[in-house]
Amino acid sequence: MDALRKTLLAEGGRDGFDSYRVPGLAVTAAGTLLACCEGRIKEGDRRTLLLYRSTDDGATFAPRTVLAEPAPGQLLHNPMLLACRDGRVLLFWCSDYGHLYLRVSRDDGCTFGEARNLTGTIDGFRKEWPVTLWAIAPGHGVEMKNGTLVVPLWLSRGENAHAKHAVPKNQSPEDYSRATGLEALMGYLYLSGQMERIGELFDIAGAIH
Repeated sequence: MDALRKTLLAEGGRDGFDSYRVPGLAVTAAGTLLACCEGRIKEGDRRTLLLYRSTDDGATFAPRTVLAEPAPGQLLHNPMLLACRDGRVLLFWCSDYGHLYLRVSRDDGCTFGEARNLTGTIDGFRKEWPVTLWAIAPGHGVEMKNGTLVVPLWLSRGENAHAKHAVPKNQSPEDYSRATGLEALMGYLYLSGQMERIGELFDIAGAIH
């Protein structure tokens, strides 16, 4: 196994942001490494979505690019990449814990198309789950063998979920920091009886390892 390499992409308090949070990684069909995160400014809780791109296995990265800037009063969060086998790269993100967006890259992550609002896709969950607060999970999505795209998603109907930027009622910030989104995804697949998909995810994890 090749030795692990560390590359510092961003450091809190430098390059215009107080901190960098919610990182995500994906490797495109061409082998390009893409990294995304939130660039946060404490004043006004302003968050900008950033992208870093490497074509040499992470040894060097091109200057970062901005994926999305918030409108006044808008909170952007939870960027997530999904690299498809056909070469497309899908960028998902949320705003205000109640809106979902998508941009698609067809040139290996160099540029992304116009944003599409996918918030309506969450409505199907409301029939069985009175969702009041939700977001896609940190990390990255996967493409199944049959072409199905899997995107981790957490849903909340807690007592405090009506509040904007609500504080978790029963979990500490440390719990969420340690969570990867995989726990929620596996739980959903298991409870819905989708054992074959669970097996596929383990196959993918084994191949990556």
